[in-house]
Amino acid sequence: MSNESNHEPAEDVLPLILELDTRRIKLTEQWDAIRNHELMNTLLVCLPRLTGADRCSIFLADPASGRVWLEAGTGVVQRQICVAPQESVVGETVLTGKTVSRSGMASRDGAHKIVGAQVDYPVDSALAVPVIDSDTGNVIGALQ
Repeated sequence: MSNESNHEPAEDVLPLILELDTRRIKLTEQWDAIRNHELMNTLLVCLPRLTGADRCSIFLADPASGRVWLEAGTGVVQRQICVAPQESVVGETVLTGKTVSRSGMASRDGAHKIVGAQVDYPVDSALAVPVIDSDTGNVIGALQ
């Protein structure tokens, strides 16, 4: 019998894991330096009231992974939602830099159905607006 564990990653995977972890730590440090919890909380309280929406979410684009992840939202926790931009309304907003509005989504397949089931909130309509970096003009996320 061998004492080697079958649960250890192959040696060629370890450098990739370390690189990804280093990028994750760097991104977290960069975001923590500029994160404004008071602003996030204010947006989460005010935006649904201003728009007549049930909920509000703030998503950020991760250029390293090419995915869009939840920073803050009503009834969800940070990074609970992470989607490929091509699969979602919020992702379409990040990719195009344009406001996207959809209704009748309950009858369509997409990331909204999977995420809706995960957070126990069926999605029928959504509105997403881009968040643009004032220094670069790049889309860095979206409000949904």
